Amino acid sequence: MLSLVLALDKNYKQASLNTINKLKTCLKLEQVFAEDYSYDDQITDPLGFLDKIKPDLLEAISQSNNPKIKQVEESFDTGFKTFKKEVLNTVENDRLCIEFRTKLNEKIKALNYSSFYDFILKDGFSRLNDKEDDHIAFLEQWASVGHPVHPSYKNKPDMSKEDVLKYCPEFHPVVSLKLVALKNEVFNSEMPNSELNYQDWFADKYPDSFKSANNELNKMGLDYQDFSYIPVHPWQAEHILPKWFSHLFENQSLILLKESFIASSSSVSFRSMMPFGKTSPNIKLPASLQMTSVVRYISPAKLYNSVYLSKLIKNILSQENNFDNSLDFLSESVCATIKVSEKNKISEISTRHLSAIYREKPLSHLEEGEIGIPLTALLLDSPISQKPLLIETIEDNNLIDKSSLESSIRKYFSDYAKTSIRGPLGIYLKYGVNVECHQQNTIQVFKSGVLQRSLVRDTAGVDIHKPSFDRTSMSLKLHPKTNQYFSDRGLRVHLIHCLFKSHLAEIIKILSEAYNIDDSLLWSDLQALVKKELELYQKFMPLDEWQVEYNAILKDPWPYKALMLMRIADTKEIFIDSDNPFVLKQTQALTYVS
Repeated sequence: MLSLVLALDKNYKQASLNTINKLKTCLKLEQVFAEDYSYDDQITDPLGFLDKIKPDLLEAISQSNNPKIKQVEESFDTGFKTFKKEVLNTVENDRLCIEFRTKLNEKIKALNYSSFYDFILKDGFSRLNDKEDDHIAFLEQWASVGHPVHPSYKNKPDMSKEDVLKYCPEFHPVVSLKLVALKNEVFNSEMPNSELNYQDWFADKYPDSFKSANNELNKMGLDYQDFSYIPVHPWQAEHILPKWFSHLFENQSLILLKESFIASSSSVSFRSMMPFGKTSPNIKLPASLQMTSVVRYISPAKLYNSVYLSKLIKNILSQENNFDNSLDFLSESVCATIKVSEKNKISEISTRHLSAIYREKPLSHLEEGEIGIPLTALLLDSPISQKPLLIETIEDNNLIDKSSLESSIRKYFSDYAKTSIRGPLGIYLKYGVNVECHQQNTIQVFKSGVLQRSLVRDTAGVDIHKPSFDRTSMSLKLHPKTNQYFSDRGLRVHLIHCLFKSHLAEIIKILSEAYNIDDSLLWSDLQALVKKELELYQKFMPLDEWQVEYNAILKDPWPYKALMLMRIADTKEIFIDSDNPFVLKQTQALTYVS
């Protein structure tokens, strides 16, 4: 018992240290304190840390010349109290994660693979769980360590400890998705690319669950042909559906089935589920609870748009030969929801809590000899070598010539970066479409350690620059209440964050630290590649608009999303200008551009 208490204490201390370091990172990136601000390093409790800096934080906010920072002052006292609760919840949940993850990594090491990359390549994960047949699904869960720069990266205030352990991806749970049967008169679906009706499609993709549900309805004396099925997260079924749909349960327009389910695991996103079996599509579900800072329901507009944005992106990629086969997208070709009905007292707001978006499985996009590594996993340290998985991927495939180390690293990075930027930049510059290719949404596809393409997902993060899109000959049907159209280039903020800050900046950091290479050389090589891509698409844009894009990406300060200040102010967006590394790291050496 004593050793258990000590272990928990050790894990709590590590979680506290993680949180304090994350808070310091936020304070630095959000430019709240002066560069020479001194912290009390004797404080090891995150709440004590926040209490200690609170007077200085309020003073810095009130005296700031930046109006975006100064606006936080209005709601500081209330917001700071709420923020402290979120930080405490984060520490408690991270402690659980560290405890589980330490034991898991010890089990992985005990299997005696030469590296974590070797463990994945040889399906070592199946020796830990005989239900697991998908290396990408395993890596999604293994890499669920929390948002890289969010101050309350493990905040789950609406969940009990038992539910956190039962459902959150970092604990590698098997989650049995419930099925609800909806009377066809209160059911709606969108599936523009399918010749089947929804029930026939569902029967084809989830045959065992479909048969079980039919039998269950038959036992109740009901005709299954009068109903359609939607999967529901078990947390949602227990806590949310009774609040919103009790009247439909009473008249059996909506039935929560007791014996029928879809066995699945959760991805790095808590509510994006990965059913077992290689042919059953993944499922994005509403989970009407706060994770980090956002309640994760699905709006009617995002639901509807999912299938039509998927169709658009698929058509663009087909026309562009997937931008030299560098970009692929996991389509969401079917969605289902409860239908808005005044007669049945179903409002548009209530539909946010009962719906499903069906998404292609990543494995279906891999070819012989390829391996898919979620970007989140690629950047984390291996439990075997303690090196980032990216470095193991390079070294296990002998991709670096140590006799000419600098030039070899620069060539590897240039090849990697060229593949990573071509699609996201091309689809943005030519079509005005931004795909949200951040760490959580990107799977890097390798063959023998060489990056082949990026596999991106999630239409909810897709934005459209309307003027640019209107210059194309393509059409798009979006929900009338959509917020995914932009009249200006505000969506560039997301492109810069996802492609450069969240991704390539991290790759540069890993390579420069692992091989003691000056990172300015890699930034310079990346700059040359980006210039070349920008010049390639100049002819598709008005010159003045192209020049704005060129300057915004390569010369102007980059906007930084101030997540900590946003939490304290309880506002959606606060952006602060930050240094542009293409300017800050500028050197010569553009050797490996082709």
